[in-house]
Amino acid sequence: MRGSGSFRSDFGGLWTDRSDAEEVLASLIKQGMSADLADRVKFWMKHGYVILERAVDVALCEKLRLELHDIYKFGNENFLIQDPTAAPGTGSPVVPNIEADRMRIVDMYGRSNNALNVLLAPQIKEFLSTVFSADPLLFQGLTFEKGSGQGLHQDTAYVVLDKPMELAAAWIALEDISPESGELMYLDGSHKMPDWKFGGNSKHYDPDQHDALEHDEWSKNLIRKGEELGFEKKIFRPNQGDVLIWSADLVHGGSPVGDKNLTRRSIVGHYCPVDVNPHYFSYMEGRKKFQFEDAFVSSAYYDEIVAPQPFQKPGRTKKIAQFFKKK
Repeated sequence: MRGSGSFRSDFGGLWTDRSDAEEVLASLIKQGMSADLADRVKFWMKHGYVILERAVDVALCEKLRLELHDIYKFGNENFLIQDPTAAPGTGSPVVPNIEADRMRIVDMYGRSNNALNVLLAPQIKEFLSTVFSADPLLFQGLTFEKGSGQGLHQDTAYVVLDKPMELAAAWIALEDISPESGELMYLDGSHKMPDWKFGGNSKHYDPDQHDALEHDEWSKNLIRKGEELGFEKKIFRPNQGDVLIWSADLVHGGSPVGDKNLTRRSIVGHYCPVDVNPHYFSYMEGRKKFQFEDAFVSSAYYDEIVAPQPFQKPGRTKKIAQFFKKK
């Protein structure tokens, strides 16, 4: 991608991470970008996330919430739960009356049209295609029944792409989220935090190559740097259908669960530009990108997707890409 701007990260990034991003955005506004979308992109550039209120139809969210309830109650071997002990791309089928609190269904969009339509709702696709300057690829998904309690982290340490900073995630509320439920928390502006390089050269933490002590130091550094740089900790307490989209390096996690009886039903998707490859494409045979309207989907767990139009040729065809061609 041509242009005069530079990235703040040694690992690259999206056009919104470039030093000339304001110039690009000004050009896009002249070309007809709506004021609402431009305001969202400006906010994203400064804060590292954007909140889209009622971006997903509440009736669709309710359909997915009820579908999840039935899957957990009655079981369904078509859906898989995350199993850290299993080989990559394999999971355990959901059995009847499974304890759902800590279970995460992986890539539910591979077998559920409800999940697919939630994760690729029009407002989500519009925003992602803008900051990606390409059609988005949904390549990983997780469901949450209750708060995860996961500590503060950056997705780039665990979610691996061949272009690690060309990553975004979306957290979608399937119900109104209550206080003390373990709400999502994040450090506003922390996507601008300096790179941490595992082993001196990697954005990704690999337990087979990197010392666990370094991982612990990285975790502590996120908190320490966040305080030093004044990144404010915020809590996302959405209503059903609200969406939080965050950039690759935004520091985030799960708040402590104050009331274990409360649910925090939600679904998360990870996305990249369609011409970027998830790491699993490098070691799993037969992975494909399937077209779904004006977006694409892939999965490490499913060879086929419920809305199959096999992807043929990737390309960056949006106005942002056209802008850079003129540089």
